Amino acid sequence: MQSLHLDIFNKHIEVVCKHLRVYEVFKSNFSAFISSKNLQSNNIDLFFEADFDDSSNLYSLFIAEDTVLRTPLVGKFLYWIEKEITITLQKMRPDLFFLHAAALEYDGNAFILTGQTGAGKSTLTWALVNNNFGYMSDEMAPLDIQTMMVQPFPHALCLKTEAAAPYTFPASVLTTERASHIPASNTNIKLVTQPLPLKAIFFIQYDNNFAMPSYRRLDKPEAALRLYTNTLNALAHENAGLIAATTVVSKTECYELKTADLSASCALVKQCLSTEA
Repeated sequence: MQSLHLDIFNKHIEVVCKHLRVYEVFKSNFSAFISSKNLQSNNIDLFFEADFDDSSNLYSLFIAEDTVLRTPLVGKFLYWIEKEITITLQKMRPDLFFLHAAALEYDGNAFILTGQTGAGKSTLTWALVNNNFGYMSDEMAPLDIQTMMVQPFPHALCLKTEAAAPYTFPASVLTTERASHIPASNTNIKLVTQPLPLKAIFFIQYDNNFAMPSYRRLDKPEAALRLYTNTLNALAHENAGLIAATTVVSKTECYELKTADLSASCALVKQCLSTEA
């Protein structure tokens, strides 16, 4: 039995892993958050246990005294873990404006990629990371609206399909029935663990029929509407998050980005950030 202590958004999470298999799953996905501190029980904000039964081949997640989730599927098990952690963190930090977005670093600033599910956020994030952009998150970008600082959430990058060369997966990838998870500790990743000021927002759309990637600057009303639809905790904010979304886009440059070839898309993002944002 091994315990993992995770520090995320100044909240402390303890996970007791009763089997080496679940310990490796946690470690692979949350390596960037592992704390060396041995915290006392009264300093733990979230606690749960996980186990694997060799005879039944079932993963178990104990999230409350009377709530146990069991599944034979490691991908589903990992989905439950991430859901429990992310929803709880949103409740614990209602001061943050949580966006369904990837976040990356360029030239000391943060920018985010957002869009509907399937728009290609994670795939483009993986390509950008391989082009020396700093990695902050591929799924959730919490923003402090008062300071306009993006908080990093560098869990393992999660991709449903492998990108074409040269962006193929490393040997350390954890592949499940749902997706492939690339640990943030991978040597190809320039990990960012400190908050950074938000410089730009890209609303992305992928279509393999696009000959070349392109972008256009969005006006503020359109950008605010698009951002609002990608907010995770809108009801935690004044006027159901509408004021927050409007405030964010008023202080950043916003673009629609149509992606195609990954290398060309990465070059276009860099050009935009270097010359316009």
